[in-house]
Amino acid sequence: MVNSIRPWCGLRRLWQPRKPLWEPRDAENDQSDRAFPEAGIITMMPSWHEENDNPGKFEMFYCEINDLDADGENLAKLT
Repeated sequence: MVNSIRPWCGLRRLWQPRKPLWEPRDAENDQSDRAFPEAGIITMMPSWHEENDNPGKFEMFYCEINDLDADGENLAKLT
């Protein structure tokens, strides 16, 4: 069996900083991605331009996709 990286990208534009991945949430409404790393799945959760005090202007995937590509390449080197 060949292992491969299976990318999936979601865009949640909350207009506010996300709660940190490790912060507990209400179990009845846990919409976080926390279950993936807890299950041992390698998970990359970049924040987009203008989120969480990142520089730049949010451009709806114009520059963000370039950043995501570079992040994915760096992640692949770690696995």
